[in-house]
Amino acid sequence: MSIVRFEPRPEEAKDFYAEISVELSVDGSFHEIGTFVDAVGKMDRIVNVQNIRMTKPRTVNSKVLVSSDFAIKTYRFIEESQRAPAKKKKK
Repeated sequence: MSIVRFEPRPEEAKDFYAEISVELSVDGSFHEIGTFVDAVGKMDRIVNVQNIRMTKPRTVNSKVLVSSDFAIKTYRFIEESQRAPAKKKKK
């Protein structure tokens, strides 16, 4: 399997955590891509793989390869002192 594109996205602050996202494009066999996604899902921290799309099937040296695009998301806790102040509600 080969990584064609590795594109980190800006961190998105949520309530008490930040979402860290990376867009990936890879080429490989269905099994190789599945093994990679399985290994990412078993990491010590929470990592989600989302929006998997497999396209462009082709045969290379008797091996069927596909191109795959997906997003990997992980999260980190934001200390209270680093959080943006809560918006006040109108009365």
